[in-house]
Parts: sequence; structure tokens; C-alpha cells
Amino acid sequence: MIRKKFLSMILAGALTISAMGSIAAYAGETSAKGELSKQIETLESKYEDIFNIHTDLWDKVYTVYEEDEKDDFDVNSAEIEYDILNSEDCDLDPEYTFSDIDCSGDIDEITFINSLDRLTVEEKEILTADLKQADEINKQMNDLYEQRERAYKASMTDEDKKSSEEMDKLNEQYIDLFDKTAEIWEKVYAAETQDVVGENFDEREFIKKLDILTDSEKETLISTLEQADDIGKQLENLYEKQQEAINKI
Repeated sequence: MIRKKFLSMILAGALTISAMGSIAAYAGETSAKGELSKQIETLESKYEDIFNIHTDLWDKVYTVYEEDEKDDFDVNSAEIEYDILNSEDCDLDPEYTFSDIDCSGDIDEITFINSLDRLTVEEKEILTADLKQADEINKQMNDLYEQRERAYKASMTDEDKKSSEEMDKLNEQYIDLFDKTAEIWEKVYAAETQDVVGENFDEREFIKKLDILTDSEKETLISTLEQADDIGKQLENLYEKQQEAINKI
């Protein structure tokens, strides 16, 4: 469980950079980038490179995370004695925005790295240096994101404001869909073991085969997924338009 929180932080950052890369590619095809967006893109590339250079070492850390998942996060070995001070579960933003990860306590990633017996002293020093460098770049990116967001809000047209309101409504609808069926989804999540969930995982087919669900529950969840897909497509179209305007700044 402890490692899940820590790795969620790192994986969320990686997902954010990956998503940003896709957005940047889209925006690059449709509009010229503004100065702030160019600076952000440069920093995003540097951030990603930090973890790509020592992929083999980070894989060791991810392996620990995966092993804990298989053990249902049963943290008993001395190697895993890593404390999250006064921490509750982290709340990740639906869009995996790294700066929006909210934890009630401080997560000391360096202490975690140094607690892993399977890493050599030299490897720990390398990963610690990576984390310190990534943290500095992340601070610079967050500052630029805030500057760009302020500039965008100041320049929003009536159409931009209307699109933003529509996105908020769709996000609420998306969340509400799953909130209404939360109890049924808990049954599904309990059955989704690491052996089942893979790259080609088909959630609809998985739901249809679950004996713990009634036919009515299966129909409800599949309908929920279909509605969620429709909302997702609408959000994607609106988000792309918004991001194109943001990237001009």
C-alpha cells in the first residue's frame, strides 16, 4: 500500500508527461506555439529524459511495486519500511495533473529509494540525483503552467468560457455515472487481479463473465461504460480545442 502511493506519484508524473506530449503533437499540427508553451515543452522533454536515461534502475523500483501488488500490498519485510508522515491516501486528479496530486502528508521519495535493499549504494545515488533534478524541473514547469493558465483566463473569449462550462458539466456527469454504481463496481475491482488485467484487457467482456454479478448488474455496468465513452469523446473534442488555444500562449 505504501509503495502504491509512492509509485502512483511517479507514474502519475509519467502519465502527465506522456499526455502532454500527445497534446503538444496535436497542437503543433494545428497552431504555432506561444513563448510560454515553448518553454514548457522544453522542460517537459528534460523531465522525461531524466527517467529515460536510467530506465533499467527505475524498472527495479517498479518491480518492487508490482511484487507488492501481487502480495496485495502486504508490507512486512524490512526493505519496505518506508514511512509516509501523517499521510492519507493521495487524491489524483482525473486528468493526472502532477501538480494536482494532493496528499495530507509529505512523501519522502529519497528515503524510500534508500530503503530498497536490492539497489546498490551507487544506484541509490543515481536515482536520488534523478529525483532531485526532476523536482527542480517540476517546480519550474508548475510556475510556467500557472503563468500560462492566468494568461489564458485573461484572454478567454465568450466561446472559450462556454466550452469550459460545458467541460465542467460533462466532468460532473462522468463522475456521477460511476458514483451511482459504486457498489457494483467494488465487486468488479475486487475481481480485477493483476493476472487478469493486462494490455489487451476488455472490461466489458470481463464484466459479462463475472459470476458475482447478476444479469441486471452486468447490463447496468456495460451501459455505464457506453455512456462514459460518449462523454469521454465529447470531453476530448472540447479539450483539444481548449488546448490549442492554450498552446498559443
